[in-house]
Amino acid sequence: MRFNIRLGCLLILVGALCVFYPSDGMAATTGKVTGVVKDAQGEALPGVNVVVKGTRRGAVTDTDGYFLILAVDPGVHEVEASLVGYRTETIQNVLVQVELTTTVNIVLQEAAVELGELVVIAERPAVEPDKTVSRYIVGVEQVEQVPLARNAAEVIELQPGVSLDGAMRIRASHTASVTNGTNEVFVEIDGIRLSNDDGVAENNTASQVNSLARGALQEVAVVTGGMNAEYGNAQGGVISLVSREAKERYGGLGEYRLTLPGLKHWGANVYNSPLLEGKTPDTGNPNIDATPSDYDSALGHFLEGNVSGPINPQLGFFLSTYTDRQASVFPGPSNHAPFNLNTSANATYRPGDKYKVKLGTTWVYKDGFNNGSTSVVRGPGGATTGVPPGGVRGISESGRNLYLPAGYSSSGKSPRTDRVFYGVLTHTISPKTFYEVRVSFQSTSLDTSDVPSQTTDIVRGANGFYGTRDIHAFSWAQRTRILLKGDLSSQVTRGHFVKAGFEIIRNSIEQQDVVYNTTRERNIRLLGKGDPIVGMEPFNPATYAAYIQDKMEFEGLIVNLGVRYEVLAPGESFGRAMDHVTWNHYNSLTRWRNVPIVDSPTQTAISPRLGISHPITDRSTIRFFTGRFHQFIGLQSLYNRTWRATGPDKDLNGNGQIDQMEIFNALVYPLAGEFGNVHMKPERTTNFEVGFDYNFYGDYVLGLTAFYKDQEGTLSSGGSDFFIDEPVFGFNSSYTHAFFNRRFATSRGFELSFQKKFSQMTALYVAYNVNWAKAHRGGKSSWEWFIAPTAQYVNSDKFFAGVTVQADGQEVPRAPTAEERRAFAEKANEIALKYKTKADVMEPKSNAFWEQPVLVEDGLYSFNIANYSIPTLDGGLDRRNFASVQFLFSAPPDFHITALAGFRATMVWQMHTRGAFWYTPPTGPRERRNGPPSTLTDVSFEKDFGLGQTGTATTFLEVRNLFGQRDDTSTGFRWIQYGLQKPPPGDSKFDTFGDISELTRYNGGLGRPRTIVAGARFKF
Repeated sequence: MRFNIRLGCLLILVGALCVFYPSDGMAATTGKVTGVVKDAQGEALPGVNVVVKGTRRGAVTDTDGYFLILAVDPGVHEVEASLVGYRTETIQNVLVQVELTTTVNIVLQEAAVELGELVVIAERPAVEPDKTVSRYIVGVEQVEQVPLARNAAEVIELQPGVSLDGAMRIRASHTASVTNGTNEVFVEIDGIRLSNDDGVAENNTASQVNSLARGALQEVAVVTGGMNAEYGNAQGGVISLVSREAKERYGGLGEYRLTLPGLKHWGANVYNSPLLEGKTPDTGNPNIDATPSDYDSALGHFLEGNVSGPINPQLGFFLSTYTDRQASVFPGPSNHAPFNLNTSANATYRPGDKYKVKLGTTWVYKDGFNNGSTSVVRGPGGATTGVPPGGVRGISESGRNLYLPAGYSSSGKSPRTDRVFYGVLTHTISPKTFYEVRVSFQSTSLDTSDVPSQTTDIVRGANGFYGTRDIHAFSWAQRTRILLKGDLSSQVTRGHFVKAGFEIIRNSIEQQDVVYNTTRERNIRLLGKGDPIVGMEPFNPATYAAYIQDKMEFEGLIVNLGVRYEVLAPGESFGRAMDHVTWNHYNSLTRWRNVPIVDSPTQTAISPRLGISHPITDRSTIRFFTGRFHQFIGLQSLYNRTWRATGPDKDLNGNGQIDQMEIFNALVYPLAGEFGNVHMKPERTTNFEVGFDYNFYGDYVLGLTAFYKDQEGTLSSGGSDFFIDEPVFGFNSSYTHAFFNRRFATSRGFELSFQKKFSQMTALYVAYNVNWAKAHRGGKSSWEWFIAPTAQYVNSDKFFAGVTVQADGQEVPRAPTAEERRAFAEKANEIALKYKTKADVMEPKSNAFWEQPVLVEDGLYSFNIANYSIPTLDGGLDRRNFASVQFLFSAPPDFHITALAGFRATMVWQMHTRGAFWYTPPTGPRERRNGPPSTLTDVSFEKDFGLGQTGTATTFLEVRNLFGQRDDTSTGFRWIQYGLQKPPPGDSKFDTFGDISELTRYNGGLGRPRTIVAGARFKF
């Protein structure tokens, strides 16, 4: 703990020193404007006053006519240049993008008398010359041009490199699961990193980006390849959102979308589906609702609104909220998605031209039905698997949960709330230097209400349909993060733009997942100190980071060079939990109370980054990036504990009852249970990419990137079994699993972008990726670990000879007597010598061998059975092709064809292929094939109507899956062997009932049946 305090103080000191060191850089939510002002004869003009109109940002040209304006908010601006004796000139349509340099060169005309202001429309560069990484920026104008992207996540999915499966993967990046994987993409809002690494098997990326409504987005940036040194603890990419702020006048938006009724799934109505195999429910059973749900007639509703404006000349606000209550795809506990509300707000205060303060918040609430397995029904999709008998209404359990009552859930309701509060201070020290300080408090709260106290038996009707019952299951979590971040940016010279900064994040993690599967089986997962009986306290891991980077801008060459240093301090923990739990005196939930809490070792990482851009011409650039990235293991994997019981608790003190300290004493570690490991190293990725951007004609720009990503030490569980062989109880055949850095992964491919930005009433955007990805275990690994003490360990105060029972029923470790200790010490040496003999001769076992022991701690050794494996191509997410096309036609309000005035038509087409698989033809060897593709085409039509001088009303109609495309991507075998997307010939159930999988067979595809959405929008 003292180390953590010292390290935190050191990083704060480094950040403070950075403020007084003249370093260059650019804030993660702003851009800069530079240029040269000359007269009509081409001579530089010093002393010209250049300002960004509507802001307090400006500069004065130097003796060379050069000016620099830092910390400019993203968006389209007007730049004004004025000098006594010259006409004032205003450059309109100046596009500023986050972390990029916008060049505006200005020519002032001399005037003997004042002739008024000259207005010039800026010509935006089609190719950004200073882009050194694969970074795709979507401004507010483009967001509004594609109404089919209903939320921020759908906007992001249309960018090159981003998967179309809803998981927000970038170039085959990993997402978290219980046994392996860490979320490799992180989200930031206004430069505030949102935590996505402290939940059990949670991937909240899509939910985080959707915490801002589409109408609250000022800019979206997706980094799919290299990341500058200011970004860390991520391997896959960065999604950066900038929220809208108040303008000079009041404005607002209101939008309503109505999804018309109809089946949202393929196949027949569920109640007439072959899934039920002709069975009907028995009537008169009080636990069964025999009345079919009218889910197919339900309407879907989406409502969004925002309002913004000035409170006074220095202070403005922006407030946005939306709710999405779509109709259920399948019958569920409700015919709509449970109640949800996403709200964001910010206030911006500019007391002068040197200061800006922004306070913001996002608040996301989602209700849900707890289905009895600690998974929660929050969306409209409807659970198809993983729901126990009698959990909630749906098509799970082969349709036997279909006749449960509406509004019923076996384990109560489960609300979730995610909150983010943040503040950003921007202080311009001089025209060339400014710093930003960010602070944030984030929290995630999970709870479950109306939880039954016990689990009752399964209730079955006469025809096998399940009835209502109680299941004791709940999730409770309280996770908080406090963030402090400082960045200093300064233009030291015209060619050097350096940035330095630090980041500190302190986490608090506490969670309980409890499921009583049956009347006898109980399962509990815990994150935190203690347990539900004696009370729990959170663990408090922290991460620290410091970085420095230099953006060097020369004639014909831009170089981004940086390095990042990161530290993970897990703080107090159980140490090597997977070792402890195999000891007799720690092997149950109640005995675990005796495990000592220890300070954990810290993990460190150094990540260098290098990006280069070479503008070949003013219309083409070539760029190169290479860098090292580190990501610490998901925090839940440091502390995780799992327990299971298949029988009742025991009356250990013999008083005829189960006392409080005896509750849960039957819960022991399950065979191959997952336990935390604070000794895991950070995952490591080396990234290479080469890209080319070419404005080959008019507004048409082609971008092509070749990339390769090599990952080492990614998280893995399983395949490493921990046993113990000790002198008191002998060899314990039950074993645990732990998390290890054992996996490797690679991703390589090509990324194509083709765009025609909006001009002449049309816009076109094309994104395509071909990707080869694999994940595997390779190289040296340990198959089995045998923990064995020696006499040295037996003679220490850490060795125990079992447990004793106290008066309250609590078991505590029993120290051996002196005589026992002598006997146990002798026996321990015999056991250790047995394993040492095997290791000395490398005795084989199966396809592995015994190797020399590893010292766990003084006198305690781990003897390992090691093997070497050769990586194969079989594993990993190998989705090789995915693409999207966006086309927009938009006529201006004053278009000469009246019927088309203010009319917009949009088309979005998407495609992805299933992962590769092994196929064995009727003759010949097996071969590698691609899975079948899936495509989706959506269209929308909008019509604007002017309302007064500032208002606009819009009506629209959308058709989702225009062509009714349905694709079976569940397996490639039938598609190759028979050319079928249904059961193969000879399937007996298909011949009798029809396709019993028709409801879910096409879920792997991109589209559901054709859906029509109508709505209206009002803006002022």
